[in-house]
Amino acid sequence: MSAFSRRLAAAALLAAGTIALPAASSAGGLDCARYNQGNRTAGVSDSASGAGPLRMFAIQYRQEVAYAESYQTYADKMECLMQAYVKPNLDPAKVAMVVFNEDIGLATLATGSRGAAARAWALNPVPADTPALYNASGAPGGVAAAFGLVAAGYSRQLAAYRARFPDEDPRKAVITAATDTFVRGFMSTFSRLARTWGVYVVASNNQADFHYSTDPADVAAFADPDLAAEYAAGAIKGVWVASSDKAWNQAFLFAPYHVHDPESGASEDVASPEYDPRTNLVAANKKTPLTEIEKLFLALDDGDMSTANTGPVTLSDLPGFKFGFAISLPAFRFGYDFGTTPPPGETWACASPDRWMLCLDRRGVNTVIQPEANSGPWARYGADGGNWQALTWGASTLRAVTDTAVHFKYLVCPHMVGNLVDLPFDGQTAIVERDRTGSERAYVGAKDFIAGTDSAWAEPYSGPKPEFLALAPWVLDDDPALTPEANRARLQARAEEMQAGSLSAEQNRYLETAIFADLATP
Repeated sequence: MSAFSRRLAAAALLAAGTIALPAASSAGGLDCARYNQGNRTAGVSDSASGAGPLRMFAIQYRQEVAYAESYQTYADKMECLMQAYVKPNLDPAKVAMVVFNEDIGLATLATGSRGAAARAWALNPVPADTPALYNASGAPGGVAAAFGLVAAGYSRQLAAYRARFPDEDPRKAVITAATDTFVRGFMSTFSRLARTWGVYVVASNNQADFHYSTDPADVAAFADPDLAAEYAAGAIKGVWVASSDKAWNQAFLFAPYHVHDPESGASEDVASPEYDPRTNLVAANKKTPLTEIEKLFLALDDGDMSTANTGPVTLSDLPGFKFGFAISLPAFRFGYDFGTTPPPGETWACASPDRWMLCLDRRGVNTVIQPEANSGPWARYGADGGNWQALTWGASTLRAVTDTAVHFKYLVCPHMVGNLVDLPFDGQTAIVERDRTGSERAYVGAKDFIAGTDSAWAEPYSGPKPEFLALAPWVLDDDPALTPEANRARLQARAEEMQAGSLSAEQNRYLETAIFADLATP
């Protein structure tokens, strides 16, 4: 048996208590010192206060699978992010919106006893004989093994859904199997945050649409075994069940007020274990187009180009704002070359997901929300000898507010950071504005355009830009004393040290932080 296989087998035997969070330092109440671990800022790292009616927060969450030990620990971590970054900066005269990153709910797959083996596996990823990083699907071997361990924990739910949806792609089945977990963990957490804090909240996850059921057969098939005592006592009577074998990468916008009545049998009471998180759901966006890892590893379903999916989304207390979503890859898809003129109108623009941004513009969106989980190091050249990652990111954020063929006023891009087993995520959270003047900023390593190294199409995104209203720092600043080439080499060395398996003291020391900016009515 290989070392990889031995570790996999050992992880499957570990109990949930083996990978508990750090011990609380005080008794009673929420102890955020327990959850605010690692490399992080104590408060927001950049802000832009102004006269606008909307205070937009973008949270750069550093993921840690241990936070998903239980529904409560996950909710506590998100509450602590709100206390650290949002609470000190709320303005009662402004509407607040708090935007979290793409895939922030994915780690809740590892919740409870069913996810204990996967959490244990994540403690010490990348054994020496792990399969090659980034296989054909884009998923490293350690992440693939973690999903296998999760699937083992959900064997009862997998079997029940296989009987219900016999044609479901098995690569996607664990996402469907975790529907009840996602509703109780991910969706309920962010829905409750919106209501209890009185703010709009955006958060994202890969999941199926669902309904509530008290059918004894459904409860027997799909209920969380860790809630057996609550079911026995009658505190919980139903279960959240996937409505089909479709699952999407979705962004959800929750309001601080009532939007829908709860499904029959569920509750609108945020304190209820039967709370329906859709009661304050304003909008949901289903991602299209998809990345290779989403298509080949997770086998997610594509969203569509309907107005229900593209928006614009309007809110009664923010007249003039017209919101749309671009979950990572779609934010790069304009469908025409920067500097050229695409066909007028929305017919051509909205005929293909490869023109997603142009379609949003043609349908009237003026404020783009780009939840982000960039799977790869931030300060590095492409694995195939391509461009500097942080420079090319301007092809989404900066292009949205500098391309004259579209008319977006704002774009908000919160990044997830941290290693998910052996899959790294990194970036710099940003809020950008069209036609802004004043102070200038740049992504790390992007202050200079290096002719002969950087592609000509990326040159418009190089150099300090006034369009950055607020920009999170990276773990290192640029060193102006070095040549551009030497500066990038220094930055890339740190990015490599932060990856799983580096055995460096910098491993997984990505920066957790947040930014905010006040947005004037577009």
